[in-house]
Amino acid sequence: MNQAPCIIVRGFGEVLVEPNQAEVILGVQTMNRNASEAQQQNAQTINQVIQSIVQLGIPQQHIQTVNYSIFPQYDYIDGKQHFRGYQVTHELRVIISQISILGNVIDEVTKAGVNQFNQVTFSISQQEYYYQQALILALTNAYNKAHALTHSLQPFSTLYPAKIIELINPSMSPYQAKTFQAEQATSIAAGQLSVQAELEVTYLLYN
Repeated sequence: MNQAPCIIVRGFGEVLVEPNQAEVILGVQTMNRNASEAQQQNAQTINQVIQSIVQLGIPQQHIQTVNYSIFPQYDYIDGKQHFRGYQVTHELRVIISQISILGNVIDEVTKAGVNQFNQVTFSISQQEYYYQQALILALTNAYNKAHALTHSLQPFSTLYPAKIIELINPSMSPYQAKTFQAEQATSIAAGQLSVQAELEVTYLLYN
């Protein structure tokens, strides 16, 4: 490798995939001057929410508490602090493996008492498979660049990949919106996910 001429290029690969699952962070927030009553009200509502989610066919193990808090709340009037009550917040993470029902899920949990939606994240269940496809495209892209750069160089006619460095970890990012809408349900734009890969390839040049 120290004797043969070489060229170093970067290759980029991208695969666009429609997501097949979603993760929703939703919550119930209640307020009462009595802390115990605020907790009871919140517990009753969150149980109704969980029941409504399960009734839509989502397994219980796909529902997880991610935050539970109780804080006193105050109003400030004319520079004076006035106790308003206790705020209880209970947040759930819900994994939905059937994106087409996501709008229905949002509608039903809202009816059940959800008053906070903090995050909706789309993903794919086979990310590694699509990342490997992106790697193949990145390697092809790198070779095409190297071939274009050395095409007019003589007598070099053979490219030998001597070193390949993976530059970025598997990643996904939103690409293009696509709306899912069931009858009388909230419309959700799931879009596509861009699975990307990037390589740095060192080619040795031979005639």
